[in-house]
Amino acid sequence: MSIKQQVSDLQNVLVSENAQLHHIKPHGALYNLAAKDKKTARVIIEVIKSIADPIKLYAPFNSVIAKIAKEEHIEVKYEAFADRNYNNDLSLVSRKNTGAVLHEKEAVLYHVLSMIKHQKVKSLSGVEVAIKASTICVHGDTQNVI
Repeated sequence: MSIKQQVSDLQNVLVSENAQLHHIKPHGALYNLAAKDKKTARVIIEVIKSIADPIKLYAPFNSVIAKIAKEEHIEVKYEAFADRNYNNDLSLVSRKNTGAVLHEKEAVLYHVLSMIKHQKVKSLSGVEVAIKASTICVHGDTQNVI
């Protein structure tokens, strides 16, 4: 099923529930691919542009998709991840790698506070990298999420 069809189906449900679409956030591998791949990013941007109402895009800071969205006058809310470690280029550390997911509550708190208060995140290799975040994602399936 295409991205456009998925969004259309969602909009039909929202209309039936008298609700409105607030934002689009690609998920998982699509999110990560659109962050760095222009072709994938453009597909998602074209879907957003096809929607009559203005829709926000949740995307990583300094990503390809965020840059294209801004060029197309789509409002971008930079998203950061509370429970995921970053590489030096602000991509997420692959879940296949040790240390990709933060499990300790104190580590998650420090991670988020640093991003919000100092606009920096410490990469898995220990480098502090500039980041902006206006929304924080917390994965519901992460150990100790509650």
